[in-house]
Amino acid sequence: MSIRGSLSKTRSDEDGPLVSVILPTYEDSEYIGSALRSIAAQTYSHVEVILIDSSGVSWLKSLADEVDWIKYSFQKPTGLAAARNKGIDLAEGEYVGFLDADDKWLPEKLDRQLDVLNNGVDLVYSDVYIQKEKIRRRVKSLPINDPETHHIDFLYEGGVPILSVVVRRRCLETECFDESLPAVEDRHIIIRLFHEYTPGRVAEPLAVYTRRADSMSSNADMMHKAEIMV
Repeated sequence: MSIRGSLSKTRSDEDGPLVSVILPTYEDSEYIGSALRSIAAQTYSHVEVILIDSSGVSWLKSLADEVDWIKYSFQKPTGLAAARNKGIDLAEGEYVGFLDADDKWLPEKLDRQLDVLNNGVDLVYSDVYIQKEKIRRRVKSLPINDPETHHIDFLYEGGVPILSVVVRRRCLETECFDESLPAVEDRHIIIRLFHEYTPGRVAEPLAVYTRRADSMSSNADMMHKAEIMV
């Protein structure tokens, strides 16, 4: 199925706060159809996609010209952190979520997480599925034992993938992704957000993370170097 044929050109339901989804792509545009369709399938539909293209793929720009809830911006390939920061700068939503081109969200993700955000927390995350070829397994996210020390728990244990996170945009006015890190820039910003703001959790899988041999998270040497820097 072509991407154009599976995406509505407009979003008629604009009830509730706008959610901006930052979606960077670099030499992985062949996977982006599933990511965009998973956003289009959300039961909460007041969404805009900020598509940051570092490959200069012409059909992505033409797609954004046709679909009014997708914003396209080209950025030279200076890293995932820089691409996400540019997306944050362009975001207009009250809330911001993150999705990579080869991953996807389950349909009720935003509905479930906005329910938690409406209870006064500043950012919320969830369990995820990890997909490798045809095998999918559930990974439970980090429980919140004490919001005051949650950043310390996360530092030692991890367990909060960035694709599961939705955060109030005002929290990102003082925090951004560290562009000096070669990887795990998401872990770095999550620690700082947990330190400064109140977290919430949905203890069910709401996103699917795809492991590919050529993805950044599969590069063990780079990940180790970045972990030391954090």
